Amino acid sequence: LNVPRGGEYALCLSDGTKVWLNSDSRLKFPVQFIGDQREVFLSGEAYFEVAHNAVRPFVVNTSLGKIKVLGTAFNVQDYHNERQVVTTLVNGKVQYFDGSGKSCLLEPGFQVVDTRNGHELQIRKVNLEEYVGWKDGLYTFYNYTLEEIMRTVERNYDVLVSFAVERLKTLRFTGDLQKYDDVEKFLRFIEMGGDVVFVLEGKKIRIEPK
Repeated sequence: LNVPRGGEYALCLSDGTKVWLNSDSRLKFPVQFIGDQREVFLSGEAYFEVAHNAVRPFVVNTSLGKIKVLGTAFNVQDYHNERQVVTTLVNGKVQYFDGSGKSCLLEPGFQVVDTRNGHELQIRKVNLEEYVGWKDGLYTFYNYTLEEIMRTVERNYDVLVSFAVERLKTLRFTGDLQKYDDVEKFLRFIEMGGDVVFVLEGKKIRIEPK
């Protein structure tokens, strides 16, 4: 299943597991699960509510490692340009295995970050809404750079963003924003909280200083 930039999709797998796919994402899964585990392959971002099965674990394969669970709710982000895999646990337990076989067990409210530079796995406590709010149309940013926010905007609204001045990329924002059908509404709220102006030309957005 391929979800293009600007799209979202929700589906139910054959075992009852519910999956929400974010924009610019791909999920490979069988029509029916067979064998001793339930296995899928993800590129991009997805939120999983896994149907519990004590004898058949559910496995999500990413570009760097895999997540193994019995039944739980969690978010996985694996966009290639982000150069990391981020697994965030909402409830239950998940076990993450990196490419070398090292693993860690997550508790609810925590996430593990696996980077492409081969560093040790990073485990940290997080504000869950920052990482799973997208499923319900809410974006929560806490001290995010404008460059980080605009990467999300590019994917979710299928637009191309450019900065008139490099220093604008490092401006930081905190806040909760709804995902509007119209990207201009979303951008105008960011304008209200910072020294930037968004110039829209079709699917192109140019960011200029006020």
